[in-house]
Amino acid sequence: MARTTALRERNAEDSGVNKRHNTIVPGRSSEKGIGGLERRTKIRFCGWELAMYQRGLVVVVDRNSFERNLNGDNPRLLVILLRIFHQWRNPSRVMNTFIVLFVGVAAFVIHAEAQVALELQNLQEGEAEVCKDGDKIYQIGDTWRERDSCTRKSCSRYTKPRTMLVQYSGCGKILPSDSSCRLGKPDLSKPYPECCPVVWCN
Repeated sequence: MARTTALRERNAEDSGVNKRHNTIVPGRSSEKGIGGLERRTKIRFCGWELAMYQRGLVVVVDRNSFERNLNGDNPRLLVILLRIFHQWRNPSRVMNTFIVLFVGVAAFVIHAEAQVALELQNLQEGEAEVCKDGDKIYQIGDTWRERDSCTRKSCSRYTKPRTMLVQYSGCGKILPSDSSCRLGKPDLSKPYPECCPVVWCN
């Protein structure tokens, strides 16, 4: 009886689902996400998996949907939109972060073109309309690439007054677990999106 109970508890822990079908699983700091950010927390909620990274960025994954689309006759475009109310303060601004993850699944080519994250930067009264990335400042229309990852960023003015928009464009690749395909390494000597890793299939 004790062995059965322990087995059930272990299965519940592995599946990440409790009686209310949601749980929080601490993330491993070695796991990387958009722009090479470290993953801090993974949340599973009613079949959805949310991975929280540094700076409030969140990636949403629905594994069941991925499996259905990869194995189905009519793969379709999955558009997952999650609005995150995440705020933190530094000497110059308060940020709200939105995340949009676009995953394209093609019938014959397993290739997701991009991961796109949108970061809103609220400006203080009288502050110049510029985008900030760490200690660097960028003007409207500027684009730049992360130094250590194949991620492009761009600066623009948001529709809301005194709000700037930084768009992250990263690589997205999907490989079915039972395929003979493998994912190559990014070529950081090239600009985005040429620096994205290539999927090789036998």
